[in-house]
Amino acid sequence: MFTAIGSLVVLAIALFAIRNDTVNLEEIGWTKEGLQQTVKVIAVGWMLWAILIISVNFKLGYPFSENFESPLSKIFVQWLFVGIAEEVLFRGYIFTRLTQFFAKTGRVWSKVAGVVISSLIFATFHIPQRIFVHGMELTPDVLMRQMFPLFLVGVLLAWLFLRSQNVLFVGLFHGGMNAPLIGREGDLAPILLFLVLAEVIAWKRRKRTSVSKTSNLFRQGEA
Repeated sequence: MFTAIGSLVVLAIALFAIRNDTVNLEEIGWTKEGLQQTVKVIAVGWMLWAILIISVNFKLGYPFSENFESPLSKIFVQWLFVGIAEEVLFRGYIFTRLTQFFAKTGRVWSKVAGVVISSLIFATFHIPQRIFVHGMELTPDVLMRQMFPLFLVGVLLAWLFLRSQNVLFVGLFHGGMNAPLIGREGDLAPILLFLVLAEVIAWKRRKRTSVSKTSNLFRQGEA
């Protein structure tokens, strides 16, 4: 319950910031079309993951057996609250705002700055949870060991968002990894699979943009 409430607070803060800043919901994929795309891609990714695991002769039932060890309440909270809320804040708002702020450095460097800084903020955000929930010792060595994996996760999630431009897709993936609903917690393979799917989304977006530009040029030629 506290996790769900905390996530709603985070989501409210993120949406408030977006509403009062230069980031808009459409550019981060918070749309009806973005939701439809998310449902399709998550479903395809989940099916491909199951087929992949079974086809390479892992024990029958994986990736399903361990998923059902998680209480349904945890699955619900992580998938629909935590993942969405954190992604709207860290990737939807902070990452997008950082790329706008560093736009003068060039398209590539603004993206790099957005990925690195938003991932550092994402990792730092989770330190109190590691201390108070998991009893992490606040020493430089332990702090570095905890921060580095969190930073890398932030980088991968930022890349997923950068390629898909769909915060709902990244949010549901994030929550699915936390639950875990997609493989075991900490597995790298599902992340790689969904990185490929994000590239498919990026390719389709470029294709639509190209068709739209061609159509506009054709109409201008007729005029």
